[in-house]
Amino acid sequence: MFRVDSLLGMADAVVHGFGLGLLLVILVDRRRGLKRLGDPIAELDTQLWVLTHPDLRRVPRIQVFTDFLYEQLVQSEYLLVNEPVRRRAGNRGLG
Repeated sequence: MFRVDSLLGMADAVVHGFGLGLLLVILVDRRRGLKRLGDPIAELDTQLWVLTHPDLRRVPRIQVFTDFLYEQLVQSEYLLVNEPVRRRAGNRGLG
């Protein structure tokens, strides 16, 4: 048995021949030596939130970074939006 404590560790283990792994599509598609064995499993879909600490949410560099991250995620081909995207200052829900 082989155990890892991160998705990147699991992807590395699969690349190096330690077996199969249930990985995020983005990790499989961008890594040499991995290929999908099936379609994504809808039941394993979850929400992604970009959050900031209330004390930091109005700090300009934090706002710029979270806005950039939010826009990159919304434009990503790997993010499947099943619900309307909700935006609030400092908190951005992607679901």
